[in-house]
This record gives sequence, structure tokens and C-alpha cells, in this order.
Amino acid sequence: NADGLRDPTNDEDAIADDPRWRTRLRCALQRHVIPSARGAPLAYTLGFLEFKEDGEPYALVSRSGDTDVAIDSAMLRHAMEGEMHARGRPAAGLRPVITQLDALTQHLSTGTHYVIAFVHGWRHDARIGDVNVADLRYYAAHAARFLRQRCPADPHACDADVTAIYVGWRGARVDERGLRAALGDGLGGFFGTLSAAATLFDRKPVSEAIAPAAVSALRTLEATLAKPAPDGTDRHNKLVVAGHSLGGNMLATGLKDDLLKGVRRHRPGEVLPSVLGNLVILINPASEANKWTAVQRAVWERTPALPGATVAP
Repeated sequence: NADGLRDPTNDEDAIADDPRWRTRLRCALQRHVIPSARGAPLAYTLGFLEFKEDGEPYALVSRSGDTDVAIDSAMLRHAMEGEMHARGRPAAGLRPVITQLDALTQHLSTGTHYVIAFVHGWRHDARIGDVNVADLRYYAAHAARFLRQRCPADPHACDADVTAIYVGWRGARVDERGLRAALGDGLGGFFGTLSAAATLFDRKPVSEAIAPAAVSALRTLEATLAKPAPDGTDRHNKLVVAGHSLGGNMLATGLKDDLLKGVRRHRPGEVLPSVLGNLVILINPASEANKWTAVQRAVWERTPALPGATVAP
């Protein structure tokens, strides 16, 4: 906080010394409950979508002793056999959960959800203790509180369950927290900042390479949220997507072509729909100007010019 105080209940480094908590904080889908002195506790779900540098998603892992073990064919077959027995369905009718996206899709397939997806930027990742993860938890808790306040005026808000999705990638090549822990805040902070400064233009191409996979995963979640309830009624789900810094560049790169198509197909007098979910927010995106001027030009081409006005070549 600005006053220098820290909330230990939201500091993963402070509580992850307990092995049980460290295991829980590594879960791809987490349920967080916040006690309240004024009524029922607030609750939200925190999920993760992590991508490798080549855009490949991370598979779920199984905890074995003190190490993580990637899900293999034998483990998958055992899980499917157990699900076949529980549901009494053949293997062809089952969709096993093997990735973080599978887990999130299953979670969002029923009920009413208010989803906040955040794509972090430069000098961050999804490791335990990253401040962006802590900030997203704060935001999710506030969103749950706001929905509760809105409930008397909007019945759909009463049933909405907040899910915060942290889209992680290797935006940090330097372990700045490790340097501060080893050398102190002064010296470690200086060398960490100095070392990280040289990685901006190294991380930017990675954010653009991951963009298609990240946007594809978000569109899968969008399609899942758009599915009606079993009785055919609208589930009134919402999806807000935000990207900061190189995370904003990732979204700008992945959504640019769809946004241009949307502008060119737009009919005068109609509201231009969001290019992804209900709202896309780019926070200080680290992108070139041509990503914005291309959209501006497409808008100008669709805007009737005043008599005598011309459009610059």
C-alpha cells in the first residue's frame, strides 16, 4: 500500500512457507472465501491460464511427493475409467480435464458467472508471490462485493459467481524478488531493475507470439459462457478482459484483425459489439502506433466525410 503497510492475508510469500498452503496456491483452480463481520462471507474463484514461450498451454500436473508430475497417458486413462464408472458413460462421451483451459471450461459451463480475465505484462509471471496475482485477488474480492451491493436492484447479480482468470506467460526473465531477498531491497532492487530493463524488447516478440493461443483460449471461454442453461434460458454471464503493458500488446496483436473486420462490417445506427466478451480494457499497452492507426483509418473509411473533406492517403 501507499502507506507502506502489507496485508499478510494476501501475500503468498508470507503464507507459502507452510507446505500445505504452497500446494494449494499452485492449484490451477482455487476457491477463495473472505470472512465478513457484516454478513455472509465473500467468495470468488481464481483460475490460471499459462502459456509457454511458443504459445503451447501448460498441462495440469499431479503432485507426487515433493515434485510435480505431468499428466501422462496412464494417469489420463485411469481418470477416464473412474469417470466412466461414475457417470456410466462410454469413453467417447467424455472430455477429460488435462489442461488449465479444460478445468476453467468445466467450471464455467454451469451457473451464472462474472468473469474477469487479466493478462499481465513485462516483469511479471504466474509464480507464487507475484504482485499482479495479489492485485487480481483484490479486484476479484471487490467485484464480489459490488455484485452483492447491486443485488437488490439487479436480480441477476445475486446469482453471479465471480471468477478471476490470470493469463500467465514468461513476462519476467529476471528473478527480481530473488535478488532482493538475497542482496537486500537496495542492492538487490538496483541490480534487478538494471537487469530487467534490458529484457523489454526480448519479451515483446514473445507476447506477440503467444497472442493467437491466448485469444483462442479466451474465445473458448467466451463460447462456454454464451451457452444457455439446460432449460434454454440465458445465464446472464459476463466476461471482462484486461491487459497491462505487454499483456495489452498481446491483446492488441491478437484482436487487431477481428477489430478491423468488425469496423468494416459495422452498419450505421447499430452499436459496435465488443471484439471479445463484454468489454476489453488495455492498460498502458506497450504497442506500436500502427496497431491503433490501422483501426483509426478503418473508422475514418466508414465515417461519411463532410463536403470538401478528404481522407489522408
